[in-house]
Formats: sequence, C-alpha cells, structure tokens
Amino acid sequence: MNCLISFKNTRSCFVNIPDSLLLQLDGPIQEYAACLQISTIEKERNPISYFLGISGLPSSFSTHDTIEIDPIYAHTLGLSESERVYLYLIKVESIIERLEIRPVSPDDWEIAEQNANWLETNFFNSYRIISRENFPIFLPSGTAITFQMVNAEPNFHDCGRLNPSSEVLVSPILREKVSESNSGVTLRCVIENDLLPRDAIINHPELCVYIPQVFGSLVDSVFIEPLEASFSSPLVVRAIQLPFQWLGQFFVSGSLASSYSFVTGDFFKIWPADVGTMSSKFILRPLNQESMEEFVTNSVVSRIKFSYLINGMELQIPDLNAVYSVEGRTGYVENEESITVDSSLLSFNDKKRIVHNKTRITPNPFQGLMDSILTSANFGYNVLVNGIKGSGKTTLLKSLLQSCCFSTVFHTEFVSCTDLNLSSFSKFEGFWDQLILRSLKYSPTILFLDDFDSLLVSENESDELTFVSERQAQYLVERLSYLKSIENISIVATVKDLTKYPTDLKSRFFFQQRISIPAMTYNGREEMLNFFFKELNQILPKECLQILSKKTDGFTLLDLSLVTKRVYSELTLLDSLENFGRVNESINTILKGYVPLNSRKTKFVKYDIDWNSITGMRDAKSVLHDIIESPVKYHAIYKQCSLRLPTGVLLYGYSGCGKTHLASSISNAFPVQLISIKGPEILDKYIGSSEQAIRNLFERAQLAKPCVLFFDEFDSIAPRRGQDTTGVTDRVVNQLLTQLDGAEQYEGVYVVAATTRPDMIDPALLRPGRLDKLVLCDLPSKKERKDFFLKILDKYQVADKSVVGDLVPKTEGYSYADLSSIFTEAHLIAVHQHLEKENSFPRNEKLRSLTNLSTEVTADKTTLASRDTELTYGLRKLEISKENILNALRKTNSSVSGEEYSMLSSIYKHYAHSSLTNQKEEIKGKSGYKTRQA
Repeated sequence: MNCLISFKNTRSCFVNIPDSLLLQLDGPIQEYAACLQISTIEKERNPISYFLGISGLPSSFSTHDTIEIDPIYAHTLGLSESERVYLYLIKVESIIERLEIRPVSPDDWEIAEQNANWLETNFFNSYRIISRENFPIFLPSGTAITFQMVNAEPNFHDCGRLNPSSEVLVSPILREKVSESNSGVTLRCVIENDLLPRDAIINHPELCVYIPQVFGSLVDSVFIEPLEASFSSPLVVRAIQLPFQWLGQFFVSGSLASSYSFVTGDFFKIWPADVGTMSSKFILRPLNQESMEEFVTNSVVSRIKFSYLINGMELQIPDLNAVYSVEGRTGYVENEESITVDSSLLSFNDKKRIVHNKTRITPNPFQGLMDSILTSANFGYNVLVNGIKGSGKTTLLKSLLQSCCFSTVFHTEFVSCTDLNLSSFSKFEGFWDQLILRSLKYSPTILFLDDFDSLLVSENESDELTFVSERQAQYLVERLSYLKSIENISIVATVKDLTKYPTDLKSRFFFQQRISIPAMTYNGREEMLNFFFKELNQILPKECLQILSKKTDGFTLLDLSLVTKRVYSELTLLDSLENFGRVNESINTILKGYVPLNSRKTKFVKYDIDWNSITGMRDAKSVLHDIIESPVKYHAIYKQCSLRLPTGVLLYGYSGCGKTHLASSISNAFPVQLISIKGPEILDKYIGSSEQAIRNLFERAQLAKPCVLFFDEFDSIAPRRGQDTTGVTDRVVNQLLTQLDGAEQYEGVYVVAATTRPDMIDPALLRPGRLDKLVLCDLPSKKERKDFFLKILDKYQVADKSVVGDLVPKTEGYSYADLSSIFTEAHLIAVHQHLEKENSFPRNEKLRSLTNLSTEVTADKTTLASRDTELTYGLRKLEISKENILNALRKTNSSVSGEEYSMLSSIYKHYAHSSLTNQKEEIKGKSGYKTRQA
C-alpha cells in the first residue's frame, strides 16, 4: 500500500504503521518479528529497500495512511519527511546468532564506551531487525550513537533479526595518534580581561589565546581541547606568544571564553596547528599630522565604544606611550552609533609607564578593604568580614567578585547563604560537596560566603534561630575545616556579629584575618550621596550635599541609598534647585521622619522637659554643653584637634537635686539621641549576658550617633569590684572599663551617669579617659531657690507672689524636689478648701461661684454637660493663697537629713578637692562609706 512518511520524535529504531496493517500480523508483536520493506517510488532514483522494526503502535493519522519514524533515524537512512513510499509486511525467518558492529566515528565510540553497561542491557530492546544500513541507538541522556554492521553469522540476504540469545560484539574505532612532533602541553585556563599589558593585545583578534613560550618554535595557531569536555573535535584558534611565563597557565580572550563557556580554572591540552597561509598585502603610507589625528580619533572611538565618557578620563592610545583625556564633553555611545572626537579636545601626556585602570567611573568606598582582602587571599588566608545591617557587606563581596573577574587569576564562587533553600540534609550535603569539588577543580579559588552567620547555630540562648539545623551546621564546619588545609582555596565570609561563629572555627583559627566595616566618614557619605544622585540623573548643589552628609551621621550605605531616593522624589516637585532655602527645607522634612535601619529597634527617650526651664546647676549645664553640644554642632572644628576629647560625665549630688531631671532634658536641648538605662535592664543571671548587654548598648548608640547613654543610679550598676558574691557586677564593671577605654572607636557616643554615692562606684571608672568630668549637683543656693520659685509661680495661680520672699530664707537645705513638693502640697490644700466650700452652697449658688471663678472660659453655662465638667473648668483657674503655701511649707521637711548631709558633704568634698589617688585611700575610712557584706 502507498504511504506517506511522517516524522515523530519516538527516539527509537521502530516505526508506527497504519492500523490496517497491524491487523494483518499473525499474533502479538512480542512473539513475531517482522520487518517493513519500504521502496521509494520517485523516478529520479532507483528503488531502495529498507527493513525496519515495528513498534506495535498505530500511526496517529487516521484519515490517510502514514508511517511515523524518528527524524534522526530517518536522516541516518536518507529518508525525507512527506516522502511517498510503498509499504508491505514480511516475516523475517533468518535469526542472527552473532553480530559484529562498530561506531561510525571516534566520538560515538567514546560515548558508547562510557555507556557500555546500559548498551549491554538494553540493546535488544532498542534494535531488533538487522540490515546493512547504519542505525542509531538512543541513550537516556538524549544522545544518539550511530553504528554500522561489520559482520553477521549466519549471513542473511535482505535482513535478519536478533533474539535474546544473540551475541553482539562492538569493535572500537580510535582517534589518530598525534605525532611526537605535535605533542601538546596541559595548561590552566585564565580568562583574559584587564590582566595583560594593553600593548600586548592591541590590534589582535578577539577570538584568540595568549600562550607562554612552551614550544620550540614560533606558532601562529594552536589546537585547544578541554580535558573534561566532550568536544567533537579540537578548536583551532589564533595563538599569540608572549615572552612571559605564567606557571602553567595561558590566557583566553573574553569573547572566545563566552562562546564556549570556558571558566577560569579549566585545564586544556594545547598543541601546534599546521594551517595554510595566504598572501597578504600591506599598504604603507608616510605618517603626517593629518593621518596621526585620524589614527588617534579612530583609536579613541574604538576604545570608548559602549562606555561612558567622563571629563578627565584617561585611556591608552594604541602603540603610543601616551594617554588621552576628553575635556569639556560628557556623553554615552550606544549600540553601533559613532562619535566624533575633535583632536583639539585631546591632551597628550607622554609617559614611560602606563598605569591601567586608573579611572574609576563609580566610587568604591571599600577600595582599601578590597586591597587588604585580596592580598590575604593571595597568601591563602581566610578572611571574616563583619558589619551591621546595610553597611555594604554584600556590595563589598560583589565588588571583590567583579575585581577577581577582571584583575586576578582566581576562580570565584559566590554563595548567598540566606537565599539557600536546602531543607533536607541530603540537599544541603550535596550542594556543599559540589561547591567544594568545583573549588578544588578550578583552584586557585576564592569562595565568597555572604551572610555566613545564617548557616551557623548560635551558642547563645538569647540569639535568634538560624535557618539550618545543628547537624547541617556541624557538617558545614567540618567541610570548611577540611578546606583550611588546601593552600589554593581561600574563603571570604561576611557576618553581622564577629562573636556568633562557632567555637570550633575559633579554636582552629579558621579565619586568619578579621575585618570590620567602619562607619562612613563625612567625606565618604558626601561622595556616595553624589554618586547616588548622579545615578538618578540629578545633580545636587555642593552645599546641599554637605548639609545632607552632615545630617546623616551614623547612616549606613543602604540608608543613604533610601534617603537619596526620598530626597529625589521630593526635589522633582520643586521648580528649581537654585532656591537653597527650599531645598534645605525639603531635606530637613525628609530626615526628620526617617529612622536609620539599625536604629528602628532601639528605644530612644525624649522627655517633655525644657532645658531653659531648669534653674541652677550652672556648672553641670556648662560641662554638658562643652562635652556634648559643641563637638556635635562644630564637628569640623573639633575634628582637627589631635587630642582625645572627653566623652564621659558623672553627675553626683544629693537626692532630689535634679541630676536625672537635667540628663533627661539632653535630647531636647542638644541634637542628639538619648538612651536611658536602668540597672535591671543590664544585669542578667546568665554568664556573659550582662556583658553582652553592655556591648549591645554601645553598638546601638554608635548606630544612632550622635547619641548619649544615660546611666541612672550608676552605683547600683558599677559598684566596687570584689564585693559581689555572684560576680555579675564585677563582670559588668570589667566590660564597662573595656568599652570606655575603647571609646575612640565609638565616635559620637557620650556617657552620662548619675549617682548619689560616687564613693561606691569602682574607682577605675572615674579616672580620666573614662568618666572624665565629675560634676557636683549641689543643694540650691539662696539665689537659685529664688529663681526656682519665680519660675514655678508661672505654673500655678498664686494670689500673692510676695510669698517668695518668705520662702527663700525658710528653705535652707531643701533640694529642688523638696521645693517643688511645697507647691504640690499647697495646690492640694487649695483644692480641698475649694471642694469644701463648693459642697456647702446650694446648687444655683455653686454654678454662680464656678462661673465667677472661670471668667476666661467662653463656653456658655448651658453647655456644661455635668457637674464634674463644671468643677473641672472651675478648678482650672483655682488660685493658691499665700496662706496655703505657708501651710504647705510647715508640712514639708528637707529630704536630706543633717546626718546624711554631713556624711555626703565630706564625701563630695574629697571628690571636689582630692586627687583620684587620695580618694581611693581616704574615702575608705569615712563613716559614710558602707561596704557590702560578702
């Protein structure tokens, strides 16, 4: 019957025939081996017979008769799709007992040799009808191996068939051996970018390799073949021999590497290639000024294509020891557009030695850290980098990754540990095993691990949970410890906290170098802000950049990026940036509502206390102003001072003299944040937790700088060492000493402490360099009491203000808290008197009385909803009589007794007039000093 050939991806040597022919088979297809005799009916060639196996499945087309065959099998036989053939069935009687075949090419033999076990098991199921045509065998991987028949026993006329007992032999076909004169060398591949001297590769084709002088004679072309890749044939590429030796390495051009997916670290076999030569014609012309300008201009355009043109950029001119710079123009060349550079814009500087990669288009605040890390990696050291969230750890690693791709011979691997989704241990193990194998294969390797601490189990109970189990973390530690013994593999990891990685890695000295990303300086912030604005095509005036940099002290790189976008959105609404006042106002509005990322979990306090409303304590105010406000307000001036500025103040004095009140007003008086600390917030029963709390306090303050740490009742937090049986406070004192000694690294962090008993504080904390200034908050003097009374009269309705003259001489020895309590008591007396008077009147009289008392209230009497509301309006303007105040004075006494005053005065006297050395000895013998019993 006439049929049409149709291609179908069956991936077998069996064909699907029409259903009408399947019905003619005498029994199941598994028991009867049959073949198809297909004779082409085209007149252009002689009829040819093909004998094919039957799959047992009908063809898909029911409307007309078709034969479905795999396209690869059809091309092997020479059949075309839609070709019309004549089809009939025959039964194969000849059974082959011994068959000898061989692959058609060395590539097929190598693939067959790798899959010998599979072929031995599945050959009968893949091919049953034997003829003299070539046939493919389809492997599970998708590869097809083409075989040809060599011999069959017994011999057959047209075709034969195999049975399960048939013996199949495969003969090898080997590659031709390379003669000894063409024997190659094995070299390690390095992708060429900016590694070679630029004059070595100018005017050379991009698809080429740079090889050392490893062959006896000069070669122009070489064969290259990866040692571990299934190339059908070696590549023939242009070879450029340079007079350098690279310790078993050669360079591959970037274009060639991209075309064939070569990576740094691959090993290649290289041997000379004999290629034909062709005649070349060279036209030599004399060099004149016009040709020189044309040559320079064309070179400039070819070198800067697809690049940014920046004023002052320096690039090398081919074959000339000179550097050009484009002045007065900025632009960008896209796609195949051309740009004309006038020679008048080019300035030439002859140099004997050209420094490449001098111009950096984007600023890199981590250049110093990058150089240090790469130097350590060159020596095989492992580096641990720590930094707070948003400080640029990931940016640093990606900059290093880019630098390694363009400037070193290292193979690199980058792993973002937080993005790994390896729930099961088998997946976790497989991922790291494959990563380590690649690192070993392509060594020397630098392994970059971003957010490394997310894969470690913390030893601190208070830390947050990590993403991996303890078993996974232990496995990772073991594998990385194994890599420590490998000289050609370096690891660069980033963590948020240096103290979090396991003790196993600490004890093995796994990371030989530890680097902390410092806070950005004023100039660094200004540079990055300028870069971020330029990325948004916005140029901000230098004055605005300076103000923005000054007000973003303590901001991280991520904070600066977010602030830049907010400022940019706000500035787009302005008509012009020339109005400096409006621009500055917009910046202030944005920064006022922005909280840095690392400060959002910190609880800052801001009490509603006016600094100017606090009377007295002039010495304390002056010291706080000099130590806190002036360095913050005039940062540029103080920064020029080479001496260490004081950052600690101890306010000591009698109870109720305003120490806490004064410190609480700091956040309102100065442009700083305030963190208030109480004793219970720090002390913890677990060993190490209290010390960690102290460290966290200073780190939080550093993130929010300028910031003030206020320790109230400091004697309870840092008492003398050796008097606590539990040892908790001793460890806290030791940690405080460490933090205050290292206050230089906490620039912008100030410590203010308040206490009534400075003698109970550990003396080591009171020496210069820690709590530098000790300021006495004394009982108010006569003048200070008068000023206090005059200010407090504004808060109350006092009928006779001459009462101040009576109060001042009668309140000698009173603290500010005692003075304030007099008016609190007087107000309560006035309220009680008013309520008693109000209850003795009829209701109508009460309303009239209340109305008279509230003459300034504009609401009509009929709008008062209830009696309680009426009383509230009346009491709002309640006057305090002189008699009320004097009665309150008689009920109030000084909170500082005579005995206590005498004891504290003797202590304070020594702190005011004695040296620190004398204090340590003299204070111990005073009656006011009380030791804690062990």
